[in-house]
Amino acid sequence: MNVEEAIRTRRSIGKVKDEPVPRELLERMLEAAVWAPNHHQTEPWKFVVMTGEGRKTLGRAYAEIASGHSPNLSEQERAELHKREEAKANRAPVVIASSARQARLRG
Repeated sequence: MNVEEAIRTRRSIGKVKDEPVPRELLERMLEAAVWAPNHHQTEPWKFVVMTGEGRKTLGRAYAEIASGHSPNLSEQERAELHKREEAKANRAPVVIASSARQARLRG
């Protein structure tokens, strides 16, 4: 499969298996990810792999952010919102977050 085909045929899947992902597979995926092209070969990215309690922490953060965007909810609505948002982080056995440093311009 070429890159264009991979991009055009990619689909998000809402339901995933709850089986643990082998560490060796995660390491292979992350190793492949760091080979992505980048400006001046700076490799500006970081990856955070979350499982177990890490996903719970992420779920609580999702809920807090959502609550901040919805200040006029009743207690029941807020509880339902928290439950939905916290569940998002637990849909898969592993969550990988990526971030990148912004390069400073010299001038």
